Parts: sequence; structure tokens; C-alpha cells
Amino acid sequence: MEPNSDPVEASTSGIYVAQARLVDIEAIGKLSHCRGLAEWSNDSYADAIESKYYELLAAFDRGIVVGFILTRLLGNGLGDLSRMLEVVDADGRSESMETRKVTTCYEFEICNIAVAEEIEGRGLGKLLLDSACFKSIGGSRGVVYLEARVSNKRAIEFYTRNGFQIDGIRKNYYKNPLEDAILMTLKIEQNYEPQLHKP
Repeated sequence: MEPNSDPVEASTSGIYVAQARLVDIEAIGKLSHCRGLAEWSNDSYADAIESKYYELLAAFDRGIVVGFILTRLLGNGLGDLSRMLEVVDADGRSESMETRKVTTCYEFEICNIAVAEEIEGRGLGKLLLDSACFKSIGGSRGVVYLEARVSNKRAIEFYTRNGFQIDGIRKNYYKNPLEDAILMTLKIEQNYEPQLHKP
């Protein structure tokens, strides 16, 4: 599966994604609050920048933060990719042989993702998602996890459109208001390098 195989829309031209800096935290916090995301304090976002377990990327339009994505590394381990080969011996007999390639498999979760309202519909959400997958997994296999409110149909449709599968429901996960969470997973078998814009 190639979750990042769609090209970045041309309408994101001029917008780039880069590592968030401490000077960006205030704008990220305001955007997070405006979009009604799970509450993270500005100090928590700042701690994420310093942590080796979190990745905070921001999208910029003419130097202004217009989106961000926060991910958390859950772990990595060795996995294997297997395939069956048909081998013909010298006497013409055919037999199956399994080959294995040991790879590193990363697991991470999307904690928060937001796009400024005035720039919605221009492919920035996908650019952020692609950038996070590439940054967190690189050339390895990986699994991405997330939760979304069951009432957030737009987010669920976005993730489904980008290859996520619904795994189940976590009862009463969200507070204020109390609501169930949809659990979703994306398995990345082959990685694609998105067209990341550079500052």
C-alpha cells in the first residue's frame, strides 16, 4: 500500500511544511483552540518540540502558521516482509520457497492536526499528513494510529480517503462533551516521498 501516492495539489503552492519552532507555539496554540482540538497548553506544545518522542510540524504561508500536525512515537521493532517464490530445480521439479526481509516497523499516533479555516479545501491536510508519515517513518514500514470523535464526520471521511481503516470504538473517550472515539489505523508497507516544500 502506498498511502502517499497522490501528488500534492498545486493549490498548496507557496505553502511549505517545516519543523515547528518555539516562536511558532503561540500561533499553534491559537489555531488549536480555534479549531476546537483536544486541549494542549502552549507549554505542552513547547515540550513536544524538545521531546524525542514527539514530532511537531507546522505549515507556513508567507511566514504565517496556517496548519500543524503533532505526532507521538509509540515504538519501533523488527518485522519481516515475506514472499513466496516458485523455484525450479535441475530436474524441472517446482517447489515453493519463502524469502524474508527483516525491516524496522515504526508505530506512531496522530495527536492533533489542524488547518486554518480560510485555507481549507486546498490539500493542506494531506500535505501535513504526508509530511508527518515521511518524517516519522522515512523509508521503513509503519503503522499510524488516531482517534476521532464519532460526530466528526468530516475528519473520519478525510482519514478514510487517505487510507485509514476503522478499527473500533472507545466508549466515552472524549470529555466536554462526553463522546465516543472512533479508532483508526493506517498500515504503510511501502513509503512514498511527498513533495515537501522547503522554506
